[in-house]
Amino acid sequence: MKKIFYIFSFTVLGIILSFIIHAIIEYSYISLTEASKIHWHNSFGSGSCALPLWLQLVLLILGVASGLLMGFWGWRIVYIQKRHWKSKS
Repeated sequence: MKKIFYIFSFTVLGIILSFIIHAIIEYSYISLTEASKIHWHNSFGSGSCALPLWLQLVLLILGVASGLLMGFWGWRIVYIQKRHWKSKS
């Protein structure tokens, strides 16, 4: 149960970080482009986004994938190899 929660938490963290990266990319794109040249897209059924749908999906998939990889990697480091910051006294 602890492993599932650990990996799930890292996956949520990866999704949150992908949304932050999405916002930074979109803000940069909007500020560098003239307002008349921006084509707005519906993002997942609600709201609008300046980035194309394929880029939105790629960012979300990369967030989920990196969260899963970090979860499995972190689990192995902390619980299997027992390498963490705790003192060994």
